[in-house]
Amino acid sequence: MTDSDYDAFNKMFQKYVEHVSKQPDSLLARIYGIYTIRMKDRDPINLIVMGNTKRTADDSKSLLYLYDLKGSTVNRLTKAKGNKELKNTACLKDLNLRNYKETKPHVIPILIILFISF
Repeated sequence: MTDSDYDAFNKMFQKYVEHVSKQPDSLLARIYGIYTIRMKDRDPINLIVMGNTKRTADDSKSLLYLYDLKGSTVNRLTKAKGNKELKNTACLKDLNLRNYKETKPHVIPILIILFISF
């Protein structure tokens, strides 16, 4: 977690807590803690501990694909190792979504995009 990410989260922390408290079925990741590790002769490192977000509000349903979208194409492709296919639990990225749309133009994936104004 960069220093700017750390600062941004600290600014919105109170509203984040209010939102996830009022919306228990929210698909936002549950953040359990943010820690700064300091060691002698090293720059401090900020770490974030998050819960697994691969769940739905209705346990009888499951997510078919999970995307971590950043709006970039730099290093934004999840690849399978060797000749294996990606597992259905893989976290896909921006280029995976673009490739999906190119190979299956007749299928419109439904993306849930959550916007919270802080």
